[in-house]
Amino acid sequence: MTVLETCLWHASDWIAWVDRSDDARPERQALVDRLLMLRLSRAPRDLTLIHKPGRTLLWRSAPEGLRRTEPGSVDEAGRQRPEVPAYPLEGEVRDPAGRYLPRRFVLDVGTATGHAVPVYRSPLGVRYGRAGGLYGRAVFSDGTPAAWAILELTVTPPLTGALPYVAQADGRGEFCLALDRLPALTRDAPLSSYPATLRVKASLTAARAWIEAQALVDPDALDTVEVDSLPDLRVVPGRVARLASAGSAQLELQPGP
Repeated sequence: MTVLETCLWHASDWIAWVDRSDDARPERQALVDRLLMLRLSRAPRDLTLIHKPGRTLLWRSAPEGLRRTEPGSVDEAGRQRPEVPAYPLEGEVRDPAGRYLPRRFVLDVGTATGHAVPVYRSPLGVRYGRAGGLYGRAVFSDGTPAAWAILELTVTPPLTGALPYVAQADGRGEFCLALDRLPALTRDAPLSSYPATLRVKASLTAARAWIEAQALVDPDALDTVEVDSLPDLRVVPGRVARLASAGSAQLELQPGP
């Protein structure tokens, strides 16, 4: 059969929306199981988005090499995607159902390498299992809710080693963290709880911007802040407990430099 022409269409790039709720292992790449909404604030005019749960495919009509038609058949070398320059892509992603928290993102795309962007479940979207979990409200020392703060918890059971967990606070500073994978205590266990450490990333400036103008934050750009009065943190598997600073009903943070 004679091939009259070959159409060669190459994707510009793609974004994987990764559900990072609870499990902070870097190799974990569980995709969001629902269709998210995107609103772009910086993008090429010829960009087209193709959405499906967990992924967004980026298509462009330029440069011409990405979308072309060649006469006759084309060998494997001719089918290779051309090298094209990257371009900035900025915007916001939201879950219409509110199960995942909204966020800003800033990417350099266009080289077809793919980009994994983490999103975090809202308190509404977190489900506690048999291992229990933590909840609370993070605030800065002046009382400002720590909107969009990232909480990174590491629990160290004696037999399994360190287990990393992560959660994000919502716009009110409220968070929920399920401790899935945490082993249960046995009858002859030498400990009644497991030691843990906590690191929090937040921004007082970003929190105030949300309160004043509903400006979303890029959680990847947050810096680590100090947590007040949390010297000996321990968790009990199977229990859902409040995470708070000593002598307070809230998790109190210093604003940082």
